[in-house]
Amino acid sequence: ADEPDGEEPQANSSTKWLTVTIVAVVALLGVVGVSALFLTGKKGGGTAAAGGSRQDGSLNLAYDPPGPPWEADDALRLKFGPGHFAAYKRAEPAAYMVFGGRDFRDRSPRPSELRDALNGPLNKLFEVVNPDVDIADATWLGQPAKQAYRFRAQERGTAATMAGECFALSHKGVGYWVVAWAAERDEPAARADFQAARDKVQLLDPDRGGWRDKVATTRPFTSDKLDYKLLDPDGVWKESADKVADQDPNADLFLQVSVKRRRGSDEFWEARLLTYVLDGGGDPMADARKYVEAKMRKDAAAGDTAFEEIKGDLQGDPSNAVDATAPTARLRTKNSLQKSRSDYVVFSALKVGDKTVVAHCWCDWTEREFFEHKFVQVAGSLRAGR
Repeated sequence: ADEPDGEEPQANSSTKWLTVTIVAVVALLGVVGVSALFLTGKKGGGTAAAGGSRQDGSLNLAYDPPGPPWEADDALRLKFGPGHFAAYKRAEPAAYMVFGGRDFRDRSPRPSELRDALNGPLNKLFEVVNPDVDIADATWLGQPAKQAYRFRAQERGTAATMAGECFALSHKGVGYWVVAWAAERDEPAARADFQAARDKVQLLDPDRGGWRDKVATTRPFTSDKLDYKLLDPDGVWKESADKVADQDPNADLFLQVSVKRRRGSDEFWEARLLTYVLDGGGDPMADARKYVEAKMRKDAAAGDTAFEEIKGDLQGDPSNAVDATAPTARLRTKNSLQKSRSDYVVFSALKVGDKTVVAHCWCDWTEREFFEHKFVQVAGSLRAGR
């Protein structure tokens, strides 16, 4: 029969007990699920102890923490700051591992950025770091390592000698790195554990959903005075807001680079480029070197400036390539009074009609690895025509 309006049906005691039990179980499962989500999905690895698989979609990673006697060391991970998703320690004998990664979005990390990612943890922990030996044919995540080496160092605060190994690589727009170490006497025996922990880190999707590196659009810079141009294959050079006529009486184009060293940083990679239009007559490269050296001596605040020619392979971050149409030369400046100050210089030269066009790039010597390929590419792209 239908129940009277305004009245609830009466449940027996067993039905009430079953209802309460179901509600309690659902609530418990909800708490467990939320906790698991917090511990496994939180960026940076959460605070869970060793054991249990983790995934980080932003880094395209799945990893299983090492088992006992290793345990999670969240304080160590937090000490290293953002970008480090897991850290582990072993008590006896003491040993440590820190894993990091960063999504560079639409581009691959530069070699210098991977090196900085390793140097950050090392410099936080150690005062003197001596890379000992490169690890030949090293791989991680199924990819060749861009950097892999063993090191010896002095621990900050204790000066104890420690030893360890570093790995860094990039894949599909993400940079990965790991630093592992122990006391020098214990480190050789810990290497098997270090290797086993690295092997527990895997890529979620080796193709990362078809990710492709963003290719910069090559930008031409043309002259209003003469029929020539430069090509910037990296998209980093910009026309300077400063008056070109204030830089040199024969200057024509004035370009600059100002790029943040890392996301969120207040430090910049900075460089300048001037072109000069000179009366022709002699050998273009000889005339260019004479002019560039004279300008830099004049611009020096004080002291005598000497120039050392740089030979050998290019260093640092590779650049996008364009066909070289002009010869280039590389120099290092040294000043007699400013011994700690030095510039890295690249110049090129080309005959255009009855004129010689010179492209002159320079930056602080300490920024050579970031700019060397870029300088050689843009200076070497000097060509007649528009």
